Amino acid sequence: WKRLYLRRGEPFAVSWVYLSPALRPSREQVAQYSTYQLFEKILGAKVSHADLSLRARAPSPELRRVLRLRAGVPLIALERVSYDAASMPLEYTLYWANAESYEFVLRLRGQVPITSSIQGIR
Repeated sequence: WKRLYLRRGEPFAVSWVYLSPALRPSREQVAQYSTYQLFEKILGAKVSHADLSLRARAPSPELRRVLRLRAGVPLIALERVSYDAASMPLEYTLYWANAESYEFVLRLRGQVPITSSIQGIR
């Protein structure tokens, strides 16, 4: 399914969600619940873990039109694959958000592996 996200009546993000063929929510359920609420409350599927990819991208002409973007405004592109406890994929989501109106915040515990690759400035 495709979802359009609004803030104060203005579009700021759009997503495409693809589910495992074993999961078949109704149109009404999709309209009422978030993806993870659908899994746990309606479909009886439990998400064990997910892989996320996040990057900046230039919008396609269609996304510029749908999100009413000015020329030159980048998008944040998030791809997510969620898995059950047996590591079977439950869903694939592609989410596009206006970079000017979106903030992605992470909380990391312990050491952050990327810091080991930083070199001192000479």
